[in-house]
Amino acid sequence: MQLRAETVELYIKAVNALFAARGFPEPVDFGNASDPSVTLISNVERWQKIPNRRSPITPQMFVEMMKHAELCGPDSFEAATCDWSLVGRYQGLRTGEFAQKKQLMQEFHKTPNKTLILKAFCRHDVQIIDDRDDLVPDPDKLRPGRRFKYYTTRHNIQKNRRNGQVTGWAFHTKHKDTCPGNAMNRILSRHKRLRRPKSSALAVYCDRGATRYLTANKIGAYFKKIAKHVHPHLTEEELSKFSGHSIRVTAAVLLHQCLERTVHTFRYGSAGKETLINCTYEIRKHLCGSTWTLLAWRMTNLLLSCTWLKKQSHRRLLTTPHWTIQWGVFSINLH
Repeated sequence: MQLRAETVELYIKAVNALFAARGFPEPVDFGNASDPSVTLISNVERWQKIPNRRSPITPQMFVEMMKHAELCGPDSFEAATCDWSLVGRYQGLRTGEFAQKKQLMQEFHKTPNKTLILKAFCRHDVQIIDDRDDLVPDPDKLRPGRRFKYYTTRHNIQKNRRNGQVTGWAFHTKHKDTCPGNAMNRILSRHKRLRRPKSSALAVYCDRGATRYLTANKIGAYFKKIAKHVHPHLTEEELSKFSGHSIRVTAAVLLHQCLERTVHTFRYGSAGKETLINCTYEIRKHLCGSTWTLLAWRMTNLLLSCTWLKKQSHRRLLTTPHWTIQWGVFSINLH
């Protein structure tokens, strides 16, 4: 059940009236915009006004998808969709960055000089790095005594026009089932097993002996099927909120949860360097290899607003084993 903003406001006003009738001060100050209850009402109102919003993939859905992937085989549609969902929940991928519109046809971007550029990731766009900072050409042939450290992806065509952007994502050693790096390794291995050219789209699967490309429509239909199975109480309208874009929405939700933990750490944690270390720990625990670039940008704005940091040097603020943050400039150390 979802309560509308007007209903929540009436409930809170009733609580205020009850306190006032008993001679106690009203617990909620509607004139204070920073009051948590007022913020709650404002957020609910804003949520109601968002048109055609999509629902994120729930943890229960991920568990069910991983079960399907194991039962259907490593090259199945279910396995491919699960792997790209695990990668996308951290990278915040749009379906246009890895999927196609048709199962047998790739999409290309045509430049003014008539050069064709594949919109989706291909094998050349992904690089795996081991713990000695050496490139791993084949994830199935990791050198003895080494382990995976992080991988990078190059976005050739993006909606925000940041074409050619490269981002890095750490391997999660404690939770290997949901690690985006392990999922990317499975994607690369599947692409190799199906004998696809290195210049072709990575998001492929095997259907009755034939190789197909993942499509946004097929992914959305699968999400609806999984949601209906694990959440039988959902209405048809609520099920319609699941689509291929739910992958990107899931990443936004994870990022929001991480930032909430970060604010909590700064508000109640101890001052000084230990605060940032606690904050970094929360980020790594909840997102491991998530959207580092966006997160660092948001973190920089948050850090600069803290009183403790304003007292530091106007150039170099502070350094930890994981971060180096400066005025207007940030860099992230993946070591």
